[in-house]
Amino acid sequence: MKRMAALFAAAALFAIGGCSSESKPAVRTPANPRLFDATGMRLHPVFTKISDFDGDGQPDGIEAVVQFQDQFGDPTKAVGRLVFDLYRFRPYNPDPRGDHVAGPFEGRLDSLQDQRARWNNATGAYIFQLAYPDVKATVDYTLTATFEPLSGGRFTDTDVIEGDHSKKNAASQPAPLSPPASQPAATPTTAPAAPVTENPSAPAHQPPARSDQP
Repeated sequence: MKRMAALFAAAALFAIGGCSSESKPAVRTPANPRLFDATGMRLHPVFTKISDFDGDGQPDGIEAVVQFQDQFGDPTKAVGRLVFDLYRFRPYNPDPRGDHVAGPFEGRLDSLQDQRARWNNATGAYIFQLAYPDVKATVDYTLTATFEPLSGGRFTDTDVIEGDHSKKNAASQPAPLSPPASQPAATPTTAPAAPVTENPSAPAHQPPARSDQP
């Protein structure tokens, strides 16, 4: 009987010990390989665009979508500080940055709140809304981004944001002519002019008398 009681007590202690154990995340040390740290950055060329933030039908600024890649070329997260600048696009030039129109805009990725607010699972990237009330939907812009990781170093990228030129072309087209009337307009008739007649009461015209005649 005492032996059975001892076995039950041991089993109870084992169960309590098993329930109280908790898994703890592994602590990264300098010796751990940093396989998935960001090794590159890009402004996403498709999703970075002129955007309407509040849904009122008018553009409010630039939605910048920033994607980091690890050494395998896969999207990954990063910690640090981003700075954006917006320029007019300068065509036919190795440097597409024209006149500086807005910025610098600062974006932080160094807190848990920032990470949750900016990260988008669908794109595997961070989203920043850069407010610029004077942005024009029909204008081409150049956006630059500079990232400073907390671990040191710097990443930069440049993206040309094309405006909606269809709206510009539509605005420059002349207004269409009004359609013709269903019935042709009546041609106005002009009354024939009254013939000019001599006044019968006026004296007949007499040629002047010659000096060699009486």
